[in-house]
Amino acid sequence: MNPKEYALTCFAEEAMEVAHAAMKVLRFTENDSHTIGGPTNLENLQKEMNELFAMMEVLDGFDIHLCADERLIKQKRDRYSDYLDYSAKLGVVQNVSFG
Repeated sequence: MNPKEYALTCFAEEAMEVAHAAMKVLRFTENDSHTIGGPTNLENLQKEMNELFAMMEVLDGFDIHLCADERLIKQKRDRYSDYLDYSAKLGVVQNVSFG
């Protein structure tokens, strides 16, 4: 494995840790902490996001530039909205106001 591959591996690991932290928020609420005095699930999610951002900066050094693209972001937000409405119509998601 070369340094670029190592950086990509670490980036992928951080992305999985973000997903894991998000699932903890869903399973145990934002404000729960599994250790007394430790970070809340939401604080841990924030930490993991920042570690992912750090790896994005590392990847910049390998000419892998993962920057925000407003057009792609809008497309994703539109798909999210469409699928949220669809899931609500199926009864999977509740308390959705239809626009």
